[in-house]
Amino acid sequence: MRTRVLRLPMAAVAALSVTGIYAAITATPSLAASSSKSSSASDTNGGLDTTFGTKGIAVVNTASPTSGNTFGAALLPNGDILTLGGYGLARFLPSGKLDTTFGSKGFSAPLPSGVGVQAMALEPNGTIVGVGSAQGSAGSEFAIVRYKANGSLDTSFGTGGLVTSQFPLSPQNSTTESAGSLVIQPNGDLVVGGSIQQIGYKDGVVEAAVLRLQPSGSLDKTFGSGGQLLTTESGTTEVTAIGLDSSGDIFLLPGDIELSPAGQVDATTTPEPLTTLSQGGDETFLSSGGFVEAEAVGVAKHEVDVEVQRFNAGGTLASSSPEFDFSGNQDEAENSPGAVVVQPNGQAVVAGSRFADGADLFGLARVNVNGTLDTTFGNGGTLTTSVAGGFGFQAVLLEPNGEIVGVGTGQAVDFGDIQIILAKYIG
Repeated sequence: MRTRVLRLPMAAVAALSVTGIYAAITATPSLAASSSKSSSASDTNGGLDTTFGTKGIAVVNTASPTSGNTFGAALLPNGDILTLGGYGLARFLPSGKLDTTFGSKGFSAPLPSGVGVQAMALEPNGTIVGVGSAQGSAGSEFAIVRYKANGSLDTSFGTGGLVTSQFPLSPQNSTTESAGSLVIQPNGDLVVGGSIQQIGYKDGVVEAAVLRLQPSGSLDKTFGSGGQLLTTESGTTEVTAIGLDSSGDIFLLPGDIELSPAGQVDATTTPEPLTTLSQGGDETFLSSGGFVEAEAVGVAKHEVDVEVQRFNAGGTLASSSPEFDFSGNQDEAENSPGAVVVQPNGQAVVAGSRFADGADLFGLARVNVNGTLDTTFGNGGTLTTSVAGGFGFQAVLLEPNGEIVGVGTGQAVDFGDIQIILAKYIG
């Protein structure tokens, strides 16, 4: 019998992140040069693109030992890559080098003090929105920060580029709240999802939380209750992915919940093709209205693998992959998915990490629509990459030419500065 590994609510994950104001950054190519791909990865499907960074890997120092993980990434129309983490934003050229025309030497203005970020989205005019949490007077609150395309904070949004929003408090007046997903509606409104845990109330009950902001950063009072919605519909305790249909209905994962355009929970979910999807995380909607999720699965003592499941619109199971180890082995190791993305042909690409024998590896896998591993990719569908000091991938991007960019975090040896790590693979 196997056991499922439970995921922490986003509010609990956010509480582990440390943020602050950080100095200028420098590239560390010597660390990138120490990286290597799995010896079994082919040179065509899953091989590192050696024209990127140093032998396929780019490593950049944040000049801070406490700048947190990289939780988001986005591909710009010109091929540049944006990453989001405790350091704020960083922009990379298609070659893997920092784009020093962005912000200060490649980094945005620092995040406002006390703010941590979990997900990001790009607006049509090039502005960048990040969501996460901020410390408030009664615990943590939803935090939404907006940057201009040049990396400066957008002072027309909220207060100095930052909006914080607290959900209704329990009688104990203390909550842990964190946003971890968002989409931008055609009218510019922001739909933001996450979780809220009311400390000391009903044994710390955790609820899924959604709010909608107008382009100015003000709560849209026509949505939910004064702009906010809390729900435990379908037993869900967080919102990890959001989709919109052409009628303005809002769909949430997990739980496959449907909201009306006014933010009211529908009694039943009516499957519809989706026009806008949130990006990032280990669950994602499909444009058909179905969805794909990657999760960690305990298969034996000290052995945790990854499984990818695909669901039809309406929530019925379409296919399920075998449990797999990113290394291709079946041994004592802890594998964890960081993000999943779906290629135009329907194949799902999963990026994550593998920990065994005191060492972390970056992991990647590709799964066919029918749930089988794509044996033309890497070593029978999976691969690992070693980078000195690396922790693992937290985000993954697909380039128009089919190449795959994994984005993660590491730390310089001897507990030095936190690093941003990108690896590009031939798709």
